[in-house]
Amino acid sequence: MGFFENFSLILLVICSLEGVSTTSNQSSFQVLCDFGSSHYLTSNTVTVNGSLTSHFNNARKCHVKRHSKSAILRVTLAEFDSTSNISALYSMVLENLNVLFVGVAQSNGLQDKLQKYHFHACPQSLMQEPLSTMDLDLLFFGAPANASFKLEIELDNSVLTPGELANVSVRADGLTEVKTFDIAEDQLSRLVQITVSSDDAEMECVLVVSQSCFATQSEGLAEKSSDDEKQAIQLTFTESGRITLSQYSRPKIMTGRWYIGLRSSLTKKNSDQQKMVTVSVTQGYKYDTLGKARPAAYMCIVAILGGLAISIFAHFFLNSDFDKCKVPFQLENTAAEGRARTPTKGILEHAPEPIPWRTIPLKRWMEIICIAWFKQGVKTYPYLTGVLAISFMVGSAQFVIARWSNMIEEGNRDLCYYNELCYRPIAVADLPSNFMLSNVPYVIHGIFLALSFSFREAITFEVNKSDHKYNVRGTYAKYFRPYDYSVAYALAWALVFEGLFSATYHLCPSRLTFQFDSAFMFIISGLVVIALYNCRVRSENLLDNDEAPSKHPSETTVQAPKYFLFFVAPLLVFNYVGSVRDTNGLPQFFEVAYWIALVIWLVVMYIWTFQKVGVPCRWKNCSSDEKCWSVEAFVKWTWIIVFPLCLLIIGFKQRDDWSQFFLFSCVAAVALTIIGLMSFDAAVSFKRHRSEGGNFRSGMQQLCSLSRIFEILWSNWHRLLFMIVNFFFWVFAMYFFKIKSTTKKTSTPSFSRSRNEECVLWDFFDYHDIWHMLSSFALFMSAYLLIYVTRKVEIYYYVENLYWKSKRSANHGTTGSTEKMFLPKHDGESIDRPSDNKGSTTSEV
Repeated sequence: MGFFENFSLILLVICSLEGVSTTSNQSSFQVLCDFGSSHYLTSNTVTVNGSLTSHFNNARKCHVKRHSKSAILRVTLAEFDSTSNISALYSMVLENLNVLFVGVAQSNGLQDKLQKYHFHACPQSLMQEPLSTMDLDLLFFGAPANASFKLEIELDNSVLTPGELANVSVRADGLTEVKTFDIAEDQLSRLVQITVSSDDAEMECVLVVSQSCFATQSEGLAEKSSDDEKQAIQLTFTESGRITLSQYSRPKIMTGRWYIGLRSSLTKKNSDQQKMVTVSVTQGYKYDTLGKARPAAYMCIVAILGGLAISIFAHFFLNSDFDKCKVPFQLENTAAEGRARTPTKGILEHAPEPIPWRTIPLKRWMEIICIAWFKQGVKTYPYLTGVLAISFMVGSAQFVIARWSNMIEEGNRDLCYYNELCYRPIAVADLPSNFMLSNVPYVIHGIFLALSFSFREAITFEVNKSDHKYNVRGTYAKYFRPYDYSVAYALAWALVFEGLFSATYHLCPSRLTFQFDSAFMFIISGLVVIALYNCRVRSENLLDNDEAPSKHPSETTVQAPKYFLFFVAPLLVFNYVGSVRDTNGLPQFFEVAYWIALVIWLVVMYIWTFQKVGVPCRWKNCSSDEKCWSVEAFVKWTWIIVFPLCLLIIGFKQRDDWSQFFLFSCVAAVALTIIGLMSFDAAVSFKRHRSEGGNFRSGMQQLCSLSRIFEILWSNWHRLLFMIVNFFFWVFAMYFFKIKSTTKKTSTPSFSRSRNEECVLWDFFDYHDIWHMLSSFALFMSAYLLIYVTRKVEIYYYVENLYWKSKRSANHGTTGSTEKMFLPKHDGESIDRPSDNKGSTTSEV
């Protein structure tokens, strides 16, 4: 056989193979239309030219046969005759006698510059028995008749690879755009993240992810129901959104084909609006055992080491027991009589000596923790704090868990306002583990506070060593100063419960569940005000002990039952009703009743505050009562007037969010209390200075003396450093809370997601988690400053009381004992043994 004969045979074989290949491709994907012949552009793309009919009875029909059970059939109608003025095009898909009504194309959707209309048909359900071939029919009819068009049918088996970006045009008519991706076996150990983004914030879209293509179809378009076992996850978005698949999500991450559906959330049939969306599939955080523990361990180590450092520093440098009393600058240099004038420098003779720094009563400390805290002493504030927390936690946890469960069952991520771009479900369920774990520092620091205060109380017991906590008999009487740690313990436990309630809220954060996060913020704010007020009132009553009839503690200080019953309980109720009102609205009757009850409560609390603060005058005798025009009265009246104005300003700014209104009102109350007490002290100091014959100018010179200021700052450099660090903690915490917020619960879920940010710390925590950590440190340090200031105030008044008693005894020639004033009526017993003396103590009311 010659060369030419061999070459001809080879060409014949090649042509035969090409023919077999073409026949094979066409046999795997065949399109037969009754209005024109099919032209195969590729093995998976067919075009057919034809004209429309106007009735369903003689609709244009294409029979499609395919062997691929996972490919999407994409259909495009194009090249319409611009002179035909098509008003509508109806498209339907029939598969195994099941009808899929794809939709209606209006004229405004057909006469655009591209003059194209496209839709898709999902592959056969994977749950059905596999068939050798899958057939479906495409039906087209519209108006007017005989309008020419070009039909293009593509069998799309392409998938998004990890990291690939795909641009999708989403139409406002409600039809879904579908993309696919595959998950391999080696991807199961990581989170799989489906992310969408867009520069267009006008049109709200829906992102759906499922293993069933039919689950991604828009509701109302398909008569064929999706498989019940093929669940879907969906969320709305405007600019960005993300769905995270994990081993705990529902649907659970599995190998195989997955479908991404994109559609407009609001169907506008007559709108030609389109939105370009970028879709990507990426592998995220690896949630193995080490990956689960490492970020949380880092956070706990920082919280523990930082808490220990702050506790040790505060124990030695912010502990009034270790401070040596110094001479106040306003003391006079000559002897004086009566309370109208300031004490002399002889007051230092009555100042107690500081307790030695090396006092470490470990045994006594264990007794305080294990015995005395549960058995003896007045602990009304911490006990009631615990009772309220446990009771409130039961209901709040049930509500939040039910809402979270509903989100999981329905697959509707809009029920919970997560930062989806930093969602790390690494627990035993689809939980936002990072958002919940970031609240652990609150719990750690609250426990540190309780242990620290119990250690201080143990030092007091150890140094006193007496039958009663406030008895000064014995050798160690010179070291003793009275203090009530009830509010301090309550503040510590409130910080613990704030962490627990915040973690509960972040299980499913929303506008309605925010009331649980803010509950203990209210309590902490109230405890701060009470601590500042009670220490001042007890101290003033100590000075007035011999000049006025003795009053019961319930008439002077704020008692725990009254605080929780008349302030905390109503505030929680109003906060709940306000949250319901902001979320779902209230009927008009309940709206009016709510406002009436709120106004009555505010008025009653305001009148009660008048009585507690001690505004000294009434209208009928204001002109003749000198107390009405005193400096102290002026400061009190200023505070009474300023606070309602602050409430009005806050109410105007937060008029659409009651939880924020109550929260910022409590914060404003704390700030005004601190400013009010500082201004009150300054007013009293000037008053004492003027009682010596001084004037305003000389008083300001003493206050503003540079040498005096430098001396004070230098002697208190450690406390100043502590305050500066605390201040920066608050500044940065508020920066991350307000400026770098990652969600906005008062907006729609889609708009809230436009604030979502990627993880910024250890690929696990976001900006809001950093707020949790920083605010925990800020509250922790602020608690130490609060207890230091309140205890310092009581020490100064305690010493001045001793001074005036000795003065009166000397002037009247008596040697009366001063021991009785050291036995407060509302304090507890010693831990050495219960008090056997009747009347030595009375319980707190």
